[in-house]
Amino acid sequence: MMTETRDGWKFRRRMVFGSVIFAGALMLGLILWGDPLNTLHRLVLENVLWAAVGVIGVYIGAPVVDDWLQKRKVEDASGK
Repeated sequence: MMTETRDGWKFRRRMVFGSVIFAGALMLGLILWGDPLNTLHRLVLENVLWAAVGVIGVYIGAPVVDDWLQKRKVEDASGK
């Protein structure tokens, strides 16, 4: 069972890092070769930035919430 969990986390970590690297490459390409006066380029750049922030936020925030819920479940079971 532990092996499945580790493999799952390896896959998730790879997907998160891949998404952030892809977003960074896209942002770098738009910064270097995009037209700053083009509204579409600016909009894509802003949305890719927010997508990267969202991916990182969920990657960090979801385990924190899960730990909190597990702790609350244990406290409720013990009668505290």
